[in-house]
Amino acid sequence: MNGSRISILMPVYKGERFIARAIESVLAQSHSDIELIIVNDGSPDNSAAVIRPYLADVRVKYIEQQNAGVASARNTALQHTTGAYIGLCDQDDEWLPHKAEKQIAYMQTHPEAGLVHGDVDYIDANGQPLPHEPYFPAAVSGRCFVRMYMGNPVMAVAAVFRRSVVDTIGSFDPSIKYADDYDLWLRIAAQHAIGYIDEPVARYRWHAENNSHHQVAIREYTLRVLRKAERKLPDACASVPVADRKLRYCRLYEQMAHYASAESRPLAAAAYTLKAAVWDPWRAINNMIPASVRNRAAWYWSRFRRTRP
Repeated sequence: MNGSRISILMPVYKGERFIARAIESVLAQSHSDIELIIVNDGSPDNSAAVIRPYLADVRVKYIEQQNAGVASARNTALQHTTGAYIGLCDQDDEWLPHKAEKQIAYMQTHPEAGLVHGDVDYIDANGQPLPHEPYFPAAVSGRCFVRMYMGNPVMAVAAVFRRSVVDTIGSFDPSIKYADDYDLWLRIAAQHAIGYIDEPVARYRWHAENNSHHQVAIREYTLRVLRKAERKLPDACASVPVADRKLRYCRLYEQMAHYASAESRPLAAAAYTLKAAVWDPWRAINNMIPASVRNRAAWYWSRFRRTRP
């Protein structure tokens, strides 16, 4: 294993539109010791033809497999890595030129860190800037399992982690669609510190085909990640206060109810609302009361308190 090399995993499925920009952003890194492992996950489009010219670069490895999902493709790529550090770049995202250099330097000076992440710039399908999401990624660092449990603050394209860490704790879980990265982050955070670089290190592309549009499914798989963590990481999960754990589950079900309602699925929305109420009845009841009613009740209560002797 090469001590300064970084191996970048790039799964591809129906990626012909943006894959060239993703590849070029990785090959343009200021850090010279890189390898890019591209796994064509049974893509039925023209992705292979777009990728082919880049195979002349000795830093690029190309593997084809039958479609098995992002986590499986990442694991296939991982098996062919030789670097001490691992990075992720999906087919529609881009690395900024100094990402590898800065994050490897951080890892070399912070041996306690199993993973380092950073901020991202959001771009649209045409590469134009979009407003930054204020909550993702978040500036989370240190021994922060509880914070990681309460919400995923690490964007996959912004992360770099040690190969030695996944050799110990295991790789991506193919059964967890849409949240295989979050599952890995929790396992890393249970045993290692997390590092953070307070500047953009990558570009995340928001477009019509993003997996990020599957909002209900993302949260269903997030619930699966949490339940898995409670089985496999009992000591770490015991550090999460009971009230926080209830709040985490309640919020996920509330969000699922919101998105199901937006998708015109009222029965599913009602079911998710009931599940939220199981975890935090008072919060659920409060959320079912319109804001105008809550505000009016608060106003009357304040008037009542001022008039009391």
